[in-house]
Amino acid sequence: MVVSPRELVHIDFIPRRCVEMPPPDFGAFPPLTFSRVPLRVHSPVTSVGADRMSTERMSMKSANPAERLIVALDVSTKAEAQRIVGSLDGLVTFYKVGLQLFIAEGMAYVRELIDSGNRVFLDLKMDDVEETITSAVREITRNNVHLLTLHGSGATARAAIAGRGSSAFPKVLSVTLLSSLDGQDLIDVQILGPKGRFPSLMEYVLWRADQAVKAGCDGLIASGETISEIRKRLGPDPLIISPGIRPSGSATDDHKRAATPAEAIAAGADYLVVGRPIRNAADPAEMARRIIGDIEQAYQTRT
Repeated sequence: MVVSPRELVHIDFIPRRCVEMPPPDFGAFPPLTFSRVPLRVHSPVTSVGADRMSTERMSMKSANPAERLIVALDVSTKAEAQRIVGSLDGLVTFYKVGLQLFIAEGMAYVRELIDSGNRVFLDLKMDDVEETITSAVREITRNNVHLLTLHGSGATARAAIAGRGSSAFPKVLSVTLLSSLDGQDLIDVQILGPKGRFPSLMEYVLWRADQAVKAGCDGLIASGETISEIRKRLGPDPLIISPGIRPSGSATDDHKRAATPAEAIAAGADYLVVGRPIRNAADPAEMARRIIGDIEQAYQTRT
């Protein structure tokens, strides 16, 4: 198979996987580089808007334990989603809507969740041409979404921030590496290994985290052992949202780099995304309470 350098930026021909990959040096096609550019150059954010965004980021950092649990609504219908939300009424107010539910029910259901007093993490892992990203994020911003994921380059991040404009939300998050991937997957596509650019999975993840923050992202999606290393490298400011969370004794399913709630919080995560352990529990509310208790205890130890 012959692919162009542009195609190598986002590998999508691997069965059941999608791995982002930095382009190799082909002379006429130099590797993508990102520089730290003042936000005002790329986005119409006023000083007042910037101050508000800083305040909002601090408020997200100071959330109570229950607010730090994001329940993934990874189902195919509004009815199934509402069953989960109803079972957690009065306990959970933050929900993730990913591709599955978003394609099935669209923005109308996202608005319904928000109008009901919930916060929404829209996990679309967006990556497209800059004009499309800017326009799409502008529409998302009008709907008061709290968090939004990207899966592209620094240009994608800057386009998203331009689309957000002076609004404090959504916070723009970059995926460092899918939690279903591990070092062997990166060796398979020559990101690691003898022909790879990076010596380890950790170095690759840290490189992606550095580029995302330099491009202006508010935070990162990180899992497993990468959380603590990202926090050490980038300090307290970026939000870290961690998927692949599994309570002690739970199956890890397709997450190759899972962590318990206590492990993720102790490592430096701000918010935890939990789906199947709650959705499939005999008593979803009791499982949610257990996880919230783990979060609270881990925060008391951390602080």
